[in-house]
Amino acid sequence: EQTQLRMWGDEEVILGPWPSRCKKRDGKLSVTVNRLVHTPDDSGAEPTVIRFRDVQTRLISPQTNEKAKTVIKLGFKSNDTIFIELTDDGLRWIHQSTLAKWMAVRDDKAESHALREELRRETELFESRMQV
Repeated sequence: EQTQLRMWGDEEVILGPWPSRCKKRDGKLSVTVNRLVHTPDDSGAEPTVIRFRDVQTRLISPQTNEKAKTVIKLGFKSNDTIFIELTDDGLRWIHQSTLAKWMAVRDDKAESHALREELRRETELFESRMQV
């Protein structure tokens, strides 16, 4: 299944749209660089937008058998929880694996960026003390 190139706000969709269920509504899940967007099939229903930076924890259901549900549980600082079920019968496990890998890579990059920023600040502080 190919990603349909389209936009969500000012961001290009990089994964999806994939059939999914969120907040008990069927729809499509799209992934951008910074967020997950579940757009319900119901006309007029508001999409659920999840910014990656707001996600504190994530749990991904294991593939115990072919009929098991593919569910991603996302936890937030506010103690809110959102469940996203990927629902394409033939591709849901591939979609879940792809999404899990994307989120892990994104987390690694964010952590690497934070470490570089911390190192930059410490270097600046050290340099300023050396000039005194």
